[in-house]
Amino acid sequence: MARQSVAALSIAPRLKAGTPPPPPDDLVPTEQELWSEIVDSKPADWFGPDSAPILKEYVRAAVACDLLASRVRGAMDADDAGVVKFMLDLRDKESRRAASLATKLRLTQQSRYGARDAARADARASGARPWQKG
Repeated sequence: MARQSVAALSIAPRLKAGTPPPPPDDLVPTEQELWSEIVDSKPADWFGPDSAPILKEYVRAAVACDLLASRVRGAMDADDAGVVKFMLDLRDKESRRAASLATKLRLTQQSRYGARDAARADARASGARPWQKG
């Protein structure tokens, strides 16, 4: 068998059609878990190689938002207004980034429904909501 060049080895292997992309190795375990949850929630061909970098950045932003939210709570518990403001600013920037990336990846309701379709779906909704049952 012929040896492969370093350049050939550095290229990600092609996935079979319909195979969801595995989480990249350079994501931390929490990010890999979120990646898998997102990929498993969509059809197998939803994410192609072209959208993997955007998904990677979305996962990083979403996990960073959670981390920053816990830092905000800690600063609030410590009653440190300066740190609270700083952490809230960071969290807000990261959440805007996550929301933008989620929309680009078509993960949000906004990207699935046009305004007219959303209004129709809202008008059709009736009865108890799933989160109200119990």
